[in-house]
Amino acid sequence: MKLTAIILLAGESKRFGLGSKQLFKLHHKPLFYYSLKAFEESPLINDIVLVCSQNNIEQIKKLIKKYQFQKIENIILGGSTRSESVKNGLFTLENPHESNGVLIHDSARPLLSHEMITRLANALKSSDGVIPVIDSYDSLISVNNDIDYVDRESIKRVQTPQAFNVLKLQDVMKNHWDKDATDEGVLFNKYYKLTFVKGDEKLIKVTTINDIKQIKELMKKWNTN
Repeated sequence: MKLTAIILLAGESKRFGLGSKQLFKLHHKPLFYYSLKAFEESPLINDIVLVCSQNNIEQIKKLIKKYQFQKIENIILGGSTRSESVKNGLFTLENPHESNGVLIHDSARPLLSHEMITRLANALKSSDGVIPVIDSYDSLISVNNDIDYVDRESIKRVQTPQAFNVLKLQDVMKNHWDKDATDEGVLFNKYYKLTFVKGDEKLIKVTTINDIKQIKELMKKWNTN
């Protein structure tokens, strides 16, 4: 099974407050470097597509040359929404074999492990799509006219990478596409078999500058550089 990784770098980083978070220096390397390195070093990943914004694409191209990544198949522009960026990246994969898979990853989740990539690849062999999730330990409430406590057992936190059969995801994105969808897995689940696997507590998404401190602490424990 051929596996392609699509890494999303086109987000506007509005809540980050310090410019493009994808290019924010973490131990002297841009944030996106770390998950890209994990895919580059994984023997399960055949090639990689980077989906960038107009504002960062040239700088990212220069950094790819600097760090000498070898698996980059394409570097393209994304769209105005996450869903558009996923679609743009997905349809660079022309004439895929029916067994080919794709892993779609947010570049703002730097601490991607080889174990997570392997877990997704193995699960995809028997499913149309695979999403990593982790438990929610906080008390949760639903606030409408009344306040209702939500059963934590039925609530999961969704992570990336998310893995899909390429042809089936292309079908969903071509024939059932929602421009404003925040997660392709939710849409995919309406038409194909979706499996959930255990996620990774370290796979935190950087949203604000406060998340960087937590990432740095995890990197110390995990010995990532």
